[in-house]
Amino acid sequence: MTTSGERREEATATFVFAFAPTVSGNASAHEERAEPLRHYLEQVLARPIAFVTPASYADTIASLREGTVDAAMLGEFATRHGTDLGGIEPLVAPISADEEIPTYRSVFVTRIDSGIRDLADLRGKEIGLVDEQSTSGYLVPRAMLREAELNPDTDLTTRLYGQHRLVMEAVIAGEVVAGAAHEQRLAPPSLDRGPDYARLRAIARSRPIPLGPLVIRSTLDRKTRDRLATAMIQVHEADPRAAEILIRSGHRFTTASTRLATPTLKSIAALAGVSYATVSRVVNDHGYVAPKTAARVRAVIAEVGYAPNGNARVLQGQQAPIIGVLTPFAGGDAEALVAALGAKDVPLVICPVPGKLSESPYLGLVRDRRLGALIVGEQHLDDPDLRDLARTGHAIIAVGVANAPTGIIRTEFSDAVSNIMRAIGIQGR
Repeated sequence: MTTSGERREEATATFVFAFAPTVSGNASAHEERAEPLRHYLEQVLARPIAFVTPASYADTIASLREGTVDAAMLGEFATRHGTDLGGIEPLVAPISADEEIPTYRSVFVTRIDSGIRDLADLRGKEIGLVDEQSTSGYLVPRAMLREAELNPDTDLTTRLYGQHRLVMEAVIAGEVVAGAAHEQRLAPPSLDRGPDYARLRAIARSRPIPLGPLVIRSTLDRKTRDRLATAMIQVHEADPRAAEILIRSGHRFTTASTRLATPTLKSIAALAGVSYATVSRVVNDHGYVAPKTAARVRAVIAEVGYAPNGNARVLQGQQAPIIGVLTPFAGGDAEALVAALGAKDVPLVICPVPGKLSESPYLGLVRDRRLGALIVGEQHLDDPDLRDLARTGHAIIAVGVANAPTGIIRTEFSDAVSNIMRAIGIQGR
């Protein structure tokens, strides 16, 4: 239980705001440029403000969930992944003067002397992308590759650079033959770099991508979150210099709509640049959709990990989803874990995997949400399908392992129960 003293301490503690890790190549310069925003937030929140730029979206999400970061700007994909893990909520979202969601594009570039003419020429090549949780620097480019009939996992190789600008620089330097990033990074960072950036040529652009929201940690106290929401909704008028750090001129913030943790037909339609009805026709295989349009929708579906909900639905409130425990289970006693979680009213099922994980039905049960999470041991971590599920926001929890791939939640046996409950969004039971 939080005491009044603890509440007073939180209300005066430094408020930590995280900038997108993929945007700036010079974090200190970016934070210095944001001084008008710091001054504005310190006035409205009556608290000291600290800016940080995490190394990756995964670090940003982890810091929000751990409570070491209070708010951050995230893209659509990272937001969905964070809300799926739990502990993160969208607070406000940008909107244009005509009440439309602002958009941007992802662009594939190559050097003018590379001999690459289009995406099909990337087969067998190495390309640069940004971050596994980046919408314009990973999700959308991979969907574009799938639309061009290239499997991004098998038909080419990928190197991640962590920042949009670094992808452009890698292409210029010849480290990779092509790369994809936010379209604004096609512009040179300074006049003297103009000749270098003139060597770049765009070979493909995405359809418009909706801008992501400002998110907060779910444990942020109500008074602070209300003050922050009001401050962001008013910032375009109250302090335009502070506003331009986060949104474009002429835009403003509005209250973020409720976002489902799982990808929806509406979110897929936004990323694919088509109507909700078109996505519905593709998903249900009912009604005509032009082949190229259907291919684009399926490419986005493959990247975000969408599947229609299964028969088992998680009810609203405190009912926990069903969790699968893969066996044989390395790293500890599966029966002890089942008993400990059962004592917390978290339903589990044992999922025996005598052969290859890809030949079992359990990944499909996670994909269509009939299993809300999957607990795995070290022997399963190299499975590419399992990693893909984790990357697209499904709760994959590794117990008793030294290291885990990006997106897979790692926990020791001693902390497994609390960490698993936090991962599925059930706490305090």
